Amino acid sequence: MALVYIVTLDNFQMHTNRLTIYLTSFCLLATNAKVFAQQSAYMYDPSGNTIAMATTASFPPLIETQPQNQLFQSNAGESFAVFANGAGLSYQWLSNGMAILGATGDTFSLANASTIPPGSFSVIVSNISGSVTSAPVVIWSSNALANLIANPGFESGTNGWLFTGDSGVTASPHTGNWSAYVNIAAGTIGQTVATVPGDIYLVSFWLSANGFSSSATITASFCNTNGFAKSYGSGGFGYVQESFSVQATATNSPFIFTGVMGGGTYFLDDVSVLDVSTPPLSVVISPPEQLVGGGSNAIFSVTANGTPSPVYQWHFNGASLVSGGNILISSNGNLTVSNATPANEGLYTVTASNAYGAASSEVAVLSVSTNIVSISTNSNIPLPVALDNAYLIWTTGGSAPWFGQTQISEDGLGSARSGGIYGGQQSWLQAVATNMAGPFQLSFWWNVSSQSPDALSFSIDGTNISSISGTSGGWQQVVVTNLAAGTHTFIWTYTKQSNDNPTGIPFADSGWVDEVTLNPAGAPIITAQPVNQSVLTGSNATFSVIAVGTPPLNYQWWLNRTNLLVGLTNASLTITQTTPAMSGSAYSVVITNPLGSAVSQTALLTVYPFSYWPTSALAWYNSGYVSDGVYTIDPDGPGGQPPIKVSCLMSLAGGGWTALTAAVANSVLNTNTHTSRAYLYVQNSTSLYYRTPLSQLVWSWNTGKDLDGTYYYSSSSGEAGFQIASGSEHQLYGVGGSSGGGSSYKCLIAYTSCEDSNNAQVEICQDKPGIFGGACQCGVTVYFRENQPVTQQLGVPIVIWTNPAPIGYGTALGYSQLNASATVSGNYAYFPTIGSVLSAGTNLLSVAFTPIDTADYSNTTATVNLVVTAPALVPPAIQNVQLIGNSFMFTWNGMTNQTYQIQSTASLNPANWTNISGTITPTNSTMTVSATIGTNTQQFFRVVLLP
Repeated sequence: MALVYIVTLDNFQMHTNRLTIYLTSFCLLATNAKVFAQQSAYMYDPSGNTIAMATTASFPPLIETQPQNQLFQSNAGESFAVFANGAGLSYQWLSNGMAILGATGDTFSLANASTIPPGSFSVIVSNISGSVTSAPVVIWSSNALANLIANPGFESGTNGWLFTGDSGVTASPHTGNWSAYVNIAAGTIGQTVATVPGDIYLVSFWLSANGFSSSATITASFCNTNGFAKSYGSGGFGYVQESFSVQATATNSPFIFTGVMGGGTYFLDDVSVLDVSTPPLSVVISPPEQLVGGGSNAIFSVTANGTPSPVYQWHFNGASLVSGGNILISSNGNLTVSNATPANEGLYTVTASNAYGAASSEVAVLSVSTNIVSISTNSNIPLPVALDNAYLIWTTGGSAPWFGQTQISEDGLGSARSGGIYGGQQSWLQAVATNMAGPFQLSFWWNVSSQSPDALSFSIDGTNISSISGTSGGWQQVVVTNLAAGTHTFIWTYTKQSNDNPTGIPFADSGWVDEVTLNPAGAPIITAQPVNQSVLTGSNATFSVIAVGTPPLNYQWWLNRTNLLVGLTNASLTITQTTPAMSGSAYSVVITNPLGSAVSQTALLTVYPFSYWPTSALAWYNSGYVSDGVYTIDPDGPGGQPPIKVSCLMSLAGGGWTALTAAVANSVLNTNTHTSRAYLYVQNSTSLYYRTPLSQLVWSWNTGKDLDGTYYYSSSSGEAGFQIASGSEHQLYGVGGSSGGGSSYKCLIAYTSCEDSNNAQVEICQDKPGIFGGACQCGVTVYFRENQPVTQQLGVPIVIWTNPAPIGYGTALGYSQLNASATVSGNYAYFPTIGSVLSAGTNLLSVAFTPIDTADYSNTTATVNLVVTAPALVPPAIQNVQLIGNSFMFTWNGMTNQTYQIQSTASLNPANWTNISGTITPTNSTMTVSATIGTNTQQFFRVVLLP
């Protein structure tokens, strides 16, 4: 955020005339660089006293401390927070991009971790001048993640566990009725679970012990890694929870628990192993823009979340970037451009990815000048470097000196910060300009974070010019013009009055100064920077800048800081016939006059691939936008009512759901009686919902409409339904249904105590099946989707199944062959089934896949080929021939699962072989055959292997 003071000094050294300060303020948001401008005018007398004030300036918020990813391991209450600077702040927490009813503070608490929905949380911080959205955070709970441990609480005895030595199950539980025990140094408890190599697993368990005669050490390992070892001292202890994290290295990983030293018994209960791997959700480059001198180094650092830690791919002007030459990309993702040249100027982005997904950063800009010396990135840097001015003579003192640092600055490079002081102390920074040719002007940026009446003040030649205070003033620019020739002394002083903090609001207790410049009076000064523009394909995008200075002011626009835009030399730049390929282009302007120059910040262009705004969330969804969030829609198309910004739900029940705010309800999307709609009622901060049947009923916030038919609701299997017939209860407003009072099925909008038409909030009364708690429930958002049943939105899962390796004839089908997987959870039905024995040759295997989430995904099938190799043929061998009375009996060896025929003849010349009974398929390698000889004086037998 920025505040610009333009100070005009008339005959300042004689202290006879009034000093007028004209203020123009604008705010640069950290996430979208939008500018909000307003003006104020202050009148000062020569002693610095305010004698008139036209208006006050207001500044958009800036997030200083982002919410952090968390893991909830119990059902206790949890919370997380955001810390932002700005006046008059308001907060709105989001779950998967949707507002959470009542979550409007700088902290957000979850009363019970078991209620945490899947997805991400973020917060919008706003005031009258703008808003900023935090980075998303992932919140896990042990209830939301699948515990890989079977029988974790030993309620099924020893099932699933391997006990050795003096160990077993006993009735000393943490929860439930049972726990495991091990006498120290006399046994172990273990279980092996299936893991994914490279994934991160959180192992937690509850421990207690008694009877220790001396200090005892307890250890636990997972994935053959000793993740936990702790000594508890003698005497024993009650249940405590312990945990550790391990990265898996194999597909099967053992959890082993043991103890060494000390006498006594310890107890183990409620063991969990959770796969906590997640994709990266946010990637931030710091600084987002930097200017370095030719031959200096530029360093961009990267901050990204995700588990396991992501790998990074940098891009320069859209092309992939690898280490080599003067480019070095470290393992933690940081990028160093050594000995930078103008060829390195341009746009840098980075993508962070792991096995679960990827996320990309916003654009960072590097500019290289052969006329400056780049500052160091060290924490403590020389004051002239931190303040971007080596001409002035710098000194510092007071109770603690100012120092150069890089953590907080206006330009992203470095600034000077006041020293740490206590109540009644000061820290001052002084600059002396000698032998100046006049008139000239001084410009600088300053910032403060203090409690009243602590303040940062500025004086010229002993006369106080201005001061700033407060916890979140933001960066402000001051320009003092018409300074007379000669020598001048400029002093910035941070003064602390008291050590008390009556407000309880956190603050840094510091002042900062940055970018101190001296120019001849009348050199250009930018008072309003170009701002980012978002337009539709084919629309015009206009960038503009406002500057003051001695005429004539000359303007030259640049693309991506490297390409001069020939002929574009006005204060405004209009880009016509925009295309999506132009998205990401960065525009800036250089303003010059005979007395000096000024370079603007860059402004980005975003071009959406439409010739007009989509009409609804469904239109966005069908165009490939599948993330929850706030979208711009134009229900009646161009030329009608103005477009509407509205929350759109893309992740539930097939996607494409538009929040039914008052503005949407009054649009053609809702008022068109010829369009069929389905309504979706979603409990805030969850993925629980009820969905109505399609109808042509029009939503009203004033009257109710009964709708009978089949309703649907989110269930553990994806989506289930129930039937509503006409009943005695009726809708007070909106669209819904009820079969009657009591425990009847209903989706009843009954009361107005929770109604908020501007945010599409209602109260739903639902007794059966009761997924909202069985009673009337506030905090429900209404969405609708027009003219398309949910079944037409079903996605097709991808079944992954490769041709198995060949097997030998006689080998039964097993999990090595029937091992299909899919991109979503579901059930597999194989044919032939497991245990089947197939014929030799190429066999077709098929699987029918049924997803668990049938509301969003359809059934599908897949096939593979399996080669069954034929066995080597072994001739049958007759042995153990016996003549018993009138019968002939012999045994013979054959191959199992092959087909044979026993034949006989009375003569070999000529032979007349005839079959004896039917064919034989041996189940053992040795078979016995008995045949009657009759009156023949001889009889011949043979065994034939049939094809």
